[in-house]
Amino acid sequence: MSLWTVIKLLVACFVVGLLFAWLDTTPHAQLDKIWRAAADGAGTALRQLQALLGTSGQVVGYVLTGAVVVVPLWLLFWLLGAIRKRR
Repeated sequence: MSLWTVIKLLVACFVVGLLFAWLDTTPHAQLDKIWRAAADGAGTALRQLQALLGTSGQVVGYVLTGAVVVVPLWLLFWLLGAIRKRR
């Protein structure tokens, strides 16, 4: 993965995080809902991680919130692109 890809992903995560803030939701609420749907134990680990990262300010929260949406979509499109290249 190139540095440019990482920068684009961080910007996308930040923008999506701002959108969630505008919709008056919190990073904890969004991440907690997703992890609880996957497994109850993941929610506990997530809260501990957020407690560690909480001292870094709201930017970390925006990036994490945006990453909930951006990273899975990016991974999906990346995988689809890889499949198309093999054909």
